[in-house]
Amino acid sequence: MDTARYYPLLEKIDQVSWQALNWFFPTACVGCGKEGISFCPECLGQAPRQSLDVCALCGDPLPKGRVCPACARNKPTYRGLRAYGLYDSLFKEAVHQLKYHRNTALGLPMSQLMWPMIDTAGWVVDAVVPIPLGAEKLRQRGYNQAHFLARPIALHLRKPYLPNVLIRLREVTTQTQLTAEQREANVRGAFLADPKLVLGKKILLVDDVFTTGATMRSASEALIQAGAAGVYAATFAKAGKA
Repeated sequence: MDTARYYPLLEKIDQVSWQALNWFFPTACVGCGKEGISFCPECLGQAPRQSLDVCALCGDPLPKGRVCPACARNKPTYRGLRAYGLYDSLFKEAVHQLKYHRNTALGLPMSQLMWPMIDTAGWVVDAVVPIPLGAEKLRQRGYNQAHFLARPIALHLRKPYLPNVLIRLREVTTQTQLTAEQREANVRGAFLADPKLVLGKKILLVDDVFTTGATMRSASEALIQAGAAGVYAATFAKAGKA
């Protein structure tokens, strides 16, 4: 079925949904509190952005188009990764507001900041998939923060949004206090993808933060094992240097 004709209607429904969220979270700049805008030009101009000259695979700073030594030694299963900003100051606060303080209305403006980055990456994708939460964490939080970034991206790209493609097979220990090696072990084999929905498709994986990449690699591996033709990754923020 050709779904392209339905995207204008879906976008309209989405706009109404975001307007409803703004009743609960009146728009104010995450940095300075200025009313009427989520990221004012002054705060946005001072926030640490991710370099445009990055490794073609992992997004770490590097002369554009090259592959960093780490990816050359251990090539990730995803074909490319981009992050909008560094996980610091303004962008860290935005992620925390979305993730821990139920400010889901921030999802759209955060997603909109990511749109040009994804457009200029030149990736050809067939569907957009959010990194899922485990059932227990989803029950505790009440929502998956990646959903509020991924769905607007799917509508922007006019590609199917597939939130149920990936599931977490098991709950994992919180990643925040773990080393890179511990994070890899913590999420290894944690995901399962549905072959019926991803076979032969190029998938864009979306999450809020990229720290060591353990979660993104594990989810990407599950998609590839299920028959995905390729995986790309986009996050709002990334830990590390500009």
